[in-house]
Amino acid sequence: MYNMPVYDVDNLSVGGGILYLGPTGATPTIDVGATRAGAVLTVTRNKEKVFTGSPLHLIEAIATKEDVMFSITALEWNLSNISRVLGAGITVHTAALENFELGGELSFDKYALLFRHRTKAGHTINIKLWKVTGSGSQVITFGEGVQEFPWEFEAHDATTDWAGNSTGEDRRLFEIERKKQ
Repeated sequence: MYNMPVYDVDNLSVGGGILYLGPTGATPTIDVGATRAGAVLTVTRNKEKVFTGSPLHLIEAIATKEDVMFSITALEWNLSNISRVLGAGITVHTAALENFELGGELSFDKYALLFRHRTKAGHTINIKLWKVTGSGSQVITFGEGVQEFPWEFEAHDATTDWAGNSTGEDRRLFEIERKKQ
């Protein structure tokens, strides 16, 4: 057969996953609730290209910046989660009332983020961002359909993983783990 690549159907996957947040330094356990499929992990490494010679030839590329962003759209009204995305605020919960107040905080709360996805072959994909802050922005549109809460989290430099192990110089932002069943 022509133009047919080699492939493994166990590497195919569809659908969303479950987002967990929690305190930094520990495996996140707070299930944030219903989300749309379509979570996005964006990893960007800016580079400076080094040229020399005549004509110029590329001799090296040096990483000058690394960004890791995770975005997802939530579907449930949860003021604690809105506080986590904004990175500040005070929430109060009683049986009859949930309240969120914000204004005047200079710093951003930090969290650990875990996104867990199961593949059609039964494998588990764990995306682990050791330390994140929310984007600081929350847009809530009251429209015809279900309200959506777009969230974005940015990875911070972390010197340890959730088990307290040193992350070393080469894995301080995130890890993708694939557990084959």
